[in-house]
Amino acid sequence: MRVVVLLYCISAALSISFKLPAEGTRCIKEESHKDVLVVGEFGIENLHESHEVNILVSDTKGQTLFSKETAESGKFAFTLDDYDMFSICFTGKRKSDQGSGRGGPPVDDMSVKLTVKRGVEAKSYNDLAKAEKLKPMELELKKTRRSRRSNRH
Repeated sequence: MRVVVLLYCISAALSISFKLPAEGTRCIKEESHKDVLVVGEFGIENLHESHEVNILVSDTKGQTLFSKETAESGKFAFTLDDYDMFSICFTGKRKSDQGSGRGGPPVDDMSVKLTVKRGVEAKSYNDLAKAEKLKPMELELKKTRRSRRSNRH
C-alpha cells in the first residue's frame, strides 16, 4: 500500500490556471528526459472578440515543438531528443483587423487552464481499459505496474 501512495505523490502531472493579460505573454517552463512522452491540454476562457491568443511550445535550442495561432483550446504532444527544458508560452494580442496599440477600451485579463502530463501519466488508460475490458481496480493495477517499471529506468 505504501508503494501506491508514493507513486501518486511523485506523479508527473501539472495542472494550473493563470491570468493572461489581453496584450501580454505568460510562459511556463518544465523539464523532461529524453524520449519521454509529454502531453498537454489547454483552454482559454474570457477570450475577447477583439483579441486572440497564440501558443508556442519550444525547447531551449529554439526548436518549435507545437504552435497554434488564434487558439481557444487544444492538445499537444511531443518528446525531446535529450534531457532538456521546454517552455509553453501563451501570448494575448489585439487582432490585426482591430487596429494596433492599446487605443481601444480596457479589456479584462483572460484565464488559461493548462494540464501537462509526462511519461506514464501521459498515456491514455481509458482506451486501454475499453480495449482489454478491464475493471477499475485492474486498470489501477496496470497503471501502477507501468509506473514502477518507468521509475526503475
